[in-house]
Amino acid sequence: MLKWWWAAGPAAILFVVAGLQIYWLQQLHLTKAQERANQLQKATFLFAAEIDHRLSLVEASFKAAGSHPQRLREAWRGLKHPALVETIWLIDPDTRDSAIQLAPATTARRPLDGRLKAWVYGRGPLTGLPPLLLHDGDAASTLVAVVWNQAHFDQRFLPWCYALALPNHAVFDTQVRNAACGESVAGAADLVADGSTHFYPPARVASPFRSETGVDWRNPFFTPETGAFHFSSQGVLRLETGLAAGPMGALAWEDRLRDGLPALLSFLFLLLAFAAFYTYLRRAKALAEQQAAMMAAFSHELRTPLATIGMAGENLADATVKDPDKVVAYGRLIKQESARLGTMVMQVLQYSKLFGEGLPPANARADVAASLTQVEQELALLLEGKRCKLRIECADTPAAVAIEPEALHTILRNLISNAIKFGPSGRTVEIAVAPAREQQRAGLQINVTDHGFGIPKRERRRIYEQFYRGDRARKDQIQGTGLGLSLVRKLVENARGRINHQSNEQRGTTFSVWLPRPGAPNP
Repeated sequence: MLKWWWAAGPAAILFVVAGLQIYWLQQLHLTKAQERANQLQKATFLFAAEIDHRLSLVEASFKAAGSHPQRLREAWRGLKHPALVETIWLIDPDTRDSAIQLAPATTARRPLDGRLKAWVYGRGPLTGLPPLLLHDGDAASTLVAVVWNQAHFDQRFLPWCYALALPNHAVFDTQVRNAACGESVAGAADLVADGSTHFYPPARVASPFRSETGVDWRNPFFTPETGAFHFSSQGVLRLETGLAAGPMGALAWEDRLRDGLPALLSFLFLLLAFAAFYTYLRRAKALAEQQAAMMAAFSHELRTPLATIGMAGENLADATVKDPDKVVAYGRLIKQESARLGTMVMQVLQYSKLFGEGLPPANARADVAASLTQVEQELALLLEGKRCKLRIECADTPAAVAIEPEALHTILRNLISNAIKFGPSGRTVEIAVAPAREQQRAGLQINVTDHGFGIPKRERRRIYEQFYRGDRARKDQIQGTGLGLSLVRKLVENARGRINHQSNEQRGTTFSVWLPRPGAPNP
């Protein structure tokens, strides 16, 4: 059994590496998210400051003109963006429903727009783009209301301010909202914002004719120097920004996938390497155990016939045995044990030689009937000891196959000796030889049925492994080295043949070997 620390050590290293990778990725993603948030908020603040600065210059120009229509018109024409202003109203405190409207070329008294009335008199919700209201604080003086051109504000003025504030403005999307009602007045109306700040001070929309509305213009204010928020800024407009690449939450998931995939692949590689290492250890240990068991069995198999031969030879040499029948029995015993020794030595030599050779010669030819007769004679003593019989059916069968005679003899001897050994006494082992075709090639199929114990299901996939011996073979101390079936399969495959088996633990096992006829085409 494997020592527990052989697996625990690599497993601990694997999990430590995985934990370090997860921790490093978490810290990396947190750093990236914080950098994005700081970048976005700083850009938002700079952009809002630039817009507010440019609007303050417009405010200063109109303040200098007072409420004089001609001066207001001249100040209008002198703006950097004259199209930013849609119209200018001169509102007399004595007339609430109408006012003087200044156009670039005309002056006329017209009814006040309903939205403008809400900003000036507090009638209705404060919607839309807030106007610029200029006055000297006296409710009896004329109020100058500058109405912005919303289309120009959105399409020309904002991009211009954006380019001045942020050279890399293409990486951001923006939206301007009315802070009082949340209405989008410029930019992408469906923007998923990750950053925001406020601009356009409430003083610009302060009207001497409007009572207190209760609107709280205090909003979060970002300080880029400290990277902190302060609730000290006030603004009628709220600038919202988002990254053009997508919401920061989605980008964080993309980062996790992009950064986590290599880490996951490396972890899987380490896991597979650990699994391969552990599998190698188990297989190496199992192979070492099989080799040790094989060497022990092989040593025992060698010692037993050598001891038997030595004892019989000593008795004969010392003339201890004088009865002719006993002398014959001792001779047969020596012959039997010598054959066992020869078979074992031949198997080992043939096995070591076989894995260095290629396919058999093209003119290889062996007679199945003759090989069966020879094997039957060699196994006569084993059959007699197990009180078993052989029944061979190969009449009217063209018995030649394309294989070396020595290889065919080894195949038949191993299969038939196994059929005799692995089963109770008094059975009949059946060998049937019949013509069969495999992949359009003519050949012979040899079936060896033992009517014995059968092979347990858990052992069937391993019976062709070298040095493997089943539980029953070890328990009942059945003679063998664990090389027989492995050698048989290799010989069959080298002859371009096929071997398989069917087994039932109540009815025994049948091994089927198909070998091509001489002259059969290659597959």
